[in-house]
Amino acid sequence: MERTAGTAMGLDPSQVVCSRLTLCFARLCAHEEHTMLDILMLALAAGFFALAIGYTYACERL
Repeated sequence: MERTAGTAMGLDPSQVVCSRLTLCFARLCAHEEHTMLDILMLALAAGFFALAIGYTYACERL
């Protein structure tokens, strides 16, 4: 009879699968959170760049 790492520690195989799925889901959520922060930072950078161009045009007209 072959034993896996989870059953060697006395865990039910369904508990091992569940813990692995939970870990994968946590990593996926963290990845999505970082992606959202990346998009937010790019939008802020583009906004500040547009503001700088507008400020330059405003100063040039004065």
